[in-house]
Amino acid sequence: LDDARGALRAARLAMALVASILLTYCHFAAFGVFAVVVGSIELERAWGTRAQSGVGKALRDLVYSASPFLVTIALFFALSPTAAVAGKGFAYLAGYGTKPVGGLFSLSSGILWLDAVSVLSVAGLTVWLALSRSLTLSRPLLVATLMMSLAFFAVPYSVMGALYADVRLGPAVALLAIATLDLRAAAPRYAGYAVLGTAIALSAVRAGALTETWAGYDRQIVNVIEKIEPGSTLFAATSDEYPALIADTPARRAVWMPPLKHVASYAVLGAPIFVPMTWAERTQQPLNVRAPYQPPYVFQGNNPRKVYDAAALPNFIQNISDNIESGNWRGLGKVYVLVVGAKSARPEQLPPVADEVAEGDHFMLLRLNAKDANASASNSSN
Repeated sequence: LDDARGALRAARLAMALVASILLTYCHFAAFGVFAVVVGSIELERAWGTRAQSGVGKALRDLVYSASPFLVTIALFFALSPTAAVAGKGFAYLAGYGTKPVGGLFSLSSGILWLDAVSVLSVAGLTVWLALSRSLTLSRPLLVATLMMSLAFFAVPYSVMGALYADVRLGPAVALLAIATLDLRAAAPRYAGYAVLGTAIALSAVRAGALTETWAGYDRQIVNVIEKIEPGSTLFAATSDEYPALIADTPARRAVWMPPLKHVASYAVLGAPIFVPMTWAERTQQPLNVRAPYQPPYVFQGNNPRKVYDAAALPNFIQNISDNIESGNWRGLGKVYVLVVGAKSARPEQLPPVADEVAEGDHFMLLRLNAKDANASASNSSN
């Protein structure tokens, strides 16, 4: 029996190690959330068994359970090509109210009636179950919720090059709080049906409302992006303000209906297309961009280029064209530029190196006719 328990625990640790490593490749924040949740559950377990096993063994078990996360961090700093820039500094926003307000906005769909229906449904169901004495709490998940809430207030606004690092934890706190609630074993069967029915109905209503709100943009922009040829490169620009998680003005809320900041990244889902701003941020993931693609990646950055005046977009396009024709950027294939934002912000005349491919209410797709100097030289020599 002891051998079986030991094997099971070793398997759990191996799975935690693999999950931790994979999550660092996705986003270091995801690894942090996973570590807090698992660590909180293990901390509650050690506290509950300290009287039987003793404080010393409980502490040893905690260190043993933390080993996958400690190994992952050690591997990151020892082997990652980006470990040297991972600690890019951090910053807190002024004002104590930014965190709770930002956390609430991080839970919002941007549709007022939908948010109201969601909150009232969950709150009403919880109150009814509590009054009927059908609810119970999971102590491990309650501890995880409290620890994640502490992390929410402790994490800075900007860390490792990422903005809104703190308020992004709002959905994690909310999901943990909901998961903490469970039905008692002796709860009537209709209580389970009520929970299941509410979950299905609420999911269907939210999916339908969001799909209806965003479907027009999806048909216009995504369908056009999906027609870009494999092997091409897609740069991005915007005349809108970047979406802010604390959307406390009409202008800030407008850019969330829907958010188009990273819509260009859809291109990589359907074909091998290089979208420079989709590449990993060096301070957040242990990934680097290959040397031939470093210049356009650095030029674009991990966000669409802001083009707020009439000269900004032509200059952006001309810079791309000049780098291609001079041979500084190689092997980009056909080059496109996706511009999102209102029509009123677009220039009246495009530079001669760009041709308009498609246009909609909130976007414009351009194709550059610049010639790769190296490709031209190779063709002429043949």
